[in-house]
Amino acid sequence: MGGLVASIAFVLHSFANGVENTMRIIRYKPLSLIPIGLGISTASMLVPVFFRKPVMTSLWVPDQIPVFGNVGTTLFFDIGVYLLVVGVVLTILFTISLFSE
Repeated sequence: MGGLVASIAFVLHSFANGVENTMRIIRYKPLSLIPIGLGISTASMLVPVFFRKPVMTSLWVPDQIPVFGNVGTTLFFDIGVYLLVVGVVLTILFTISLFSE
């Protein structure tokens, strides 16, 4: 859900200012976010295997981290999915808008 909301913000910015200006704000091609997000989410799913737990088991850092609180594998899975969704949506929409001009 968060990835879709972030994508909508970039799409609205591209409607107002053009795709080229929006691409300058992002700094990276949206296509590069897809493997990064997929890698982060896949790695977070497989970390429990090294602790002899089933895949996608939530593991948590025993101590709280200042500002973040409790950190676990679910946080990294969500970050990976977020980047994946933003990358897919922006790649599709920017590709369509560039070919429609």
